[in-house]
Amino acid sequence: GNASHNVFDTTGGMNVVNVDGTGRFMSLASYGRLGSGGVVPEPGTVAMLGAFGVAGLAGMLRFRKRSR
Repeated sequence: GNASHNVFDTTGGMNVVNVDGTGRFMSLASYGRLGSGGVVPEPGTVAMLGAFGVAGLAGMLRFRKRSR
C-alpha cells in the first residue's frame, strides 16, 4: 500500500525537494546556520519563551501575595 504523508500548499521560503503526481509539495528543505551551541532558535521563539517566563514570574508573585 501507499504510506500516509503530508503535502504542503506553500514552500514557506524553503526549497522543494519532492512533488507528488499532481505537483503538490511533499518534501521541503532549507539551509540553516549552526552556532557553537547547535541550532540557533528563531527570534520569535526566544521572545515567546521570554514572555512565558515573565508571565510565570508575575503569576508566582501574585499567588504569593494572595496566600499571605
